[in-house]
Amino acid sequence: MKNRGFTLIELLVVIAVIGILASVVLASLNSARAKGRNARRASDVKQIMLAFQMAINDTGTVPSVAAEHCISATCYESWANYVRNSTVDAWLAPYLPTWPSDPVGGRARGGYLYFLNFPGGTTPYDGSPAPAGHIINWATEPPLSATSCSGGKVWAVESNYVECVLYIN
Repeated sequence: MKNRGFTLIELLVVIAVIGILASVVLASLNSARAKGRNARRASDVKQIMLAFQMAINDTGTVPSVAAEHCISATCYESWANYVRNSTVDAWLAPYLPTWPSDPVGGRARGGYLYFLNFPGGTTPYDGSPAPAGHIINWATEPPLSATSCSGGKVWAVESNYVECVLYIN
C-alpha cells in the first residue's frame, strides 16, 4: 500500500481545530486573570479597612481632610486626578505597612479612594438609599456577582467596571 500523507483539506481542518481550542483556552485564561485581580482588590480593601479600624480605635477619630483622596500607591485612568494626602498618609502609616497597588485591568478607573464626607443619596445601580458617611471607594472588573464588592455596596455597574463603596463607620 502506498503512503500518501495528509491532504491539504485534512491539514486545514487540523489547523482550524487547534485554533478554536487555543481561543477557548485564551478566553478562560483572561477570565481567570480578571478573577485574580478582583481577589487582590478584595484583599487590599480588607487591609485598608483593618488599618482604618485600628487607627480609629487608637485615635478616636478619622482624619479631617477637605476632599476625596487616593489611598493606594497610585490612582489611574479617570481617578488619576485624586492624589494622596499627607495627613491621611501619616494617620494610616502605622497601620498600613505598604500602600496597596490596584492591579491594572481594562477599566475606566482604578485605585482606592477615601471620602471623608460622602454625601450619600441613591445608588445609580439599583436606586437604593445610600447613607452619608466616610467610605472607601474602588472598582472591580465585571461581571457583577454577589462577591464583586467583597462586603461593600455596589454603587454603579458599567460595561467595564463595577464601582463599590464600603462604609468606614
